[in-house]
Amino acid sequence: MDLGFITWNIRGLGKAEKLGAVSRLIKKVRPTIVFIQDSKLRDLTPAISRRLCCGNVYECSFSPAIGASGGLISLWNPNAFMVSDKIIHRRFIALFGNWQSGDSKTGLINNYGPSTDSEKADFFKELVEFMSNFDVNWCLGGDFNAFLCCEEKLGAGFNQSAMEIFRKFIQETGLIDLPLKGGDLHVVE
Repeated sequence: MDLGFITWNIRGLGKAEKLGAVSRLIKKVRPTIVFIQDSKLRDLTPAISRRLCCGNVYECSFSPAIGASGGLISLWNPNAFMVSDKIIHRRFIALFGNWQSGDSKTGLINNYGPSTDSEKADFFKELVEFMSNFDVNWCLGGDFNAFLCCEEKLGAGFNQSAMEIFRKFIQETGLIDLPLKGGDLHVVE
């Protein structure tokens, strides 16, 4: 079975066109894991869930939007990743389980970090503390709303202090920043 991840900051999933685009991509690519950030959904209706899950192909966890922002959706193929536990937080969804191909316990986190620089230190501290409570192999995806270097930031200026906070988080957790390639879609090679 091919393993594949999609992580997508959708910036609102309420319109039929976006829901259709996400659903078509999932059906086409058939990834094992799908992380959606900034859904802006307060409720995940059965109709939306069915479309995203391609009927019953995927299982789903949801963290609602607060106000006009946020909202996380995590989808997984239970034939490839068997979830034994999940923890839903307002800024992340953690899935714990095993890959069908092995016995190694894995933690997957779909996150949507704060866009306000003043909230980043507390967010990353909380994430480090959370991760340190579990003896698993970690894989994180989503939108940290943070950058390791100024070249990653498009548009507005950047905050050097926020970059250092993110860099420290990567070092403390032992995570590896995978190089992504592509245009609208990024591919890990």
